[in-house]
Amino acid sequence: MFKEHLAEIARIGAAAAVTSFMITFGIRAFGLGLLGDGAFVSFVGLTLIVCTVILLWNRLSELSLLGSRVKLRDLTNSAEDAIKNLERGRINLYRTILGLKMRFSGGLGRLYLDDRAEGFLDAVEVIRQEGLFADLSPDIYLHTNALIASIYMKLSSNANSAPPFDKSDLNPTELVSVFEGWAASDGRDHLETGNIPDYMKSINYLKRLIAINEESAPK
Repeated sequence: MFKEHLAEIARIGAAAAVTSFMITFGIRAFGLGLLGDGAFVSFVGLTLIVCTVILLWNRLSELSLLGSRVKLRDLTNSAEDAIKNLERGRINLYRTILGLKMRFSGGLGRLYLDDRAEGFLDAVEVIRQEGLFADLSPDIYLHTNALIASIYMKLSSNANSAPPFDKSDLNPTELVSVFEGWAASDGRDHLETGNIPDYMKSINYLKRLIAINEESAPK
């Protein structure tokens, strides 16, 4: 009796954990534009079905589907393996999201901005909140390298009019530092004019990407 009670508690806990994860992931994927309205509703419906099956597993002996009977007891081992692989699947899902965020939009680019940076940074923050930053550090490191190089190329040319200081021989970190120094002194009167707002936004992206790149670098 005591073992059965513990098993019941374990099923309730498993159902709650799986439902919480899937609903949270669904909402965030919907917010990031990876799920449409219909797909999100279907995802929630599937989540509730999975939760119900977990809760009633001990009471179910077989499932009739489209005229075929499936012995649920025979699927126990496979179900346990699937649950063990849930964390791996979660990591792979967020790895896919990072890859999608590295795609170019296909529209006309802006002079100083890489349109991938904002979405990528948002995805990294979600990954951090999910506690998966360490697991995905190799991917994050690789993608931040690419974004830093792209943004640096847009910002470092002296042919660009904004801001009007020598950008020769500055690495990405130095470029951020020099711009912030200029913005706090000679550039204070120019921050709202011309292309300076875009340049400043891109500098902020670059600064955050450098910090994330250092955090995710191989130790």
